[in-house]
Amino acid sequence: MSRKRIYRSDLFSPERLTSTDALERALQELQSILTKDNFKHVFQELFDNESPHVLLLVSSSLSKTTSLISWFLEFFPSEAKDYDATVHYKTISCLSTELLSSPFVTDKELCARYHEEAQIAPKALQYLDSFLHSIDIRTQHHNKRGKAKPSQRKLPQVKRDDGASTLVKKYFDVLNVSIPKTSSQAYILVDRILQSQQDTLKFYLKLLCRPEISTSLKECFIVSASPIEMEKNASGTVAEFHPIVQPMKSALYFDTADGFGSWTIVISTYADNILRRAHKKNPTAFNAIVEKIKELSCGQFTDDNQKCLWGSATEVPVFSAKISRSLRLVYQIDIIPGDDQRETQAIKIFGIYTQAQIDDRLCQWSSTSSQLQKKGKEYQKRCAVREHADKAPKDIFTPAFFPSLPEVPPSEIEDIPDLRPEEKAQNHARLITYLRISGECFEQANEDAAATDAIPTQEMTAPEPTEREIAAASLIQRVYKKVLRHRRGVAKRGTGGLHAQIYASCTKEVSRLGDNPGLYLRLFLGPLPHILVCLETVRVDALSQKKKTKDRLKDCSHNEYDAVDDLLTQTNKVNKAAVRLQRHLIPSSAFHERRDSKQLRKLVAEANALVSSLPFGTSLDLSDDLHLAIKGIVTECSSAGTRK
Repeated sequence: MSRKRIYRSDLFSPERLTSTDALERALQELQSILTKDNFKHVFQELFDNESPHVLLLVSSSLSKTTSLISWFLEFFPSEAKDYDATVHYKTISCLSTELLSSPFVTDKELCARYHEEAQIAPKALQYLDSFLHSIDIRTQHHNKRGKAKPSQRKLPQVKRDDGASTLVKKYFDVLNVSIPKTSSQAYILVDRILQSQQDTLKFYLKLLCRPEISTSLKECFIVSASPIEMEKNASGTVAEFHPIVQPMKSALYFDTADGFGSWTIVISTYADNILRRAHKKNPTAFNAIVEKIKELSCGQFTDDNQKCLWGSATEVPVFSAKISRSLRLVYQIDIIPGDDQRETQAIKIFGIYTQAQIDDRLCQWSSTSSQLQKKGKEYQKRCAVREHADKAPKDIFTPAFFPSLPEVPPSEIEDIPDLRPEEKAQNHARLITYLRISGECFEQANEDAAATDAIPTQEMTAPEPTEREIAAASLIQRVYKKVLRHRRGVAKRGTGGLHAQIYASCTKEVSRLGDNPGLYLRLFLGPLPHILVCLETVRVDALSQKKKTKDRLKDCSHNEYDAVDDLLTQTNKVNKAAVRLQRHLIPSSAFHERRDSKQLRKLVAEANALVSSLPFGTSLDLSDDLHLAIKGIVTECSSAGTRK
């Protein structure tokens, strides 16, 4: 009799999960069902009925919102018998396989080793279980009949030697252990292997909890599930999760350059993922998408090919092109560096969406249009230019060319109202992450297809830098060197130089205190600079410690990973707290205009608690400055308030 399903069979159906909201609702529904008693059955159903990507998605989301990690660790198998049938092994095997070549993982060698050990562990445990079982049988036989015959005593030993030849020896070599000769050695080795696999599972589950990974998994799931699956015939095929690969190889999707026109096509990594899945899963949808891209590359801007989604004459519009009854290709006219020191119009493809998805993302298209508007009026004018092709129908246009604009420093993309954090990240990626493809690119890619595996990706995708790119790189380098000089300067001059600098800033901002500052003036010029010295030193040291900890995290052993990761989290919190307190207490802050001694005392007490509980040592001795600040602001102000 088959067991009744715990969650709905269509909960993760691709046809239902066509938006972020729908996906979140499905995860919340599963979360409401999941308990400590049934989580193993739920995961067994996931293995039996869903794709590996669903398992990654569920593990990532529910590890943060439930006690899933602690449940997995608490009920981890303690015996070698039937280990390969447990959900723990299946989870480790799935996660290690899917994340082996994933862009989410920085330490590829570590994950490759974990993956190899995960594949070998059940085989080694199976051998150990049979070895221990043979010893038990021999012991029982000896107890029943007295001393065994010589041939009977040797039989288990001979079997073990034969089984341990070559293949079994390879298992234990991978695990870096010796083949046991006694039962006690075997039991110890079983515990050691199981503990190692438990640590591996913990590593992967904590890795999936990272916000950037969780967001990417959700985005990839919607990409693979929605637009292409809706166009598929009802075949019941489950979409697979494929790790992101190097961008320029997507040119090899196209057999030839036939049909491509003079417009350069710029494809986002989001659209690149859709093309990859369509190329493997749904040739019909893939051919329709490619045909639409070819039409746009030929400048066929008909009503169906250039419907404005958002943007007016004073903005940079975002367009959609109709692929089929339900699919739309979303793009904009962009300006990119061309040949001969000129710039040219190009078509930047954001992605392929259903009509429902487009309606759901209208707010995002609005924010995309407004962000593009920040590039300046000249950029907007150039995007709006349409040059008719000679001797062609009225809806056929050719790309326009322009002289290069003067280099301007790139501005940071501002926060976008009414968007969730993951949608802000998607909007940021939509604007800056893309790959460039043209007809010439397709021809060259197919001419060299046989040699692509032998050429480093960096060589394929790194043309000679333009003047604008060189100028941008120089600007970044100058700013970085300035930051380094500032950090080194603070360390070299010590608190004396830093104190003089901060005191000068306080003197300059005295006018903020008004005509009769009274006691607050003494606090402003006396103890306040001392606490600011402490906060600045803590901030600089926190940044230095953060860099060191990140470097250490890359090279640390598996057992040290949690401790180093916790140190990095604490260091980030220290840095944020120091910056927040500095923002309130710096001499130019509007906070001082209120001359609120009570609130000042509270902020300095917070700073004292921060400096006194650092998870790392400071480069300078802050005890004197901290003492003067507390004595002058917290202690004396409290005494003065009591006397009043």
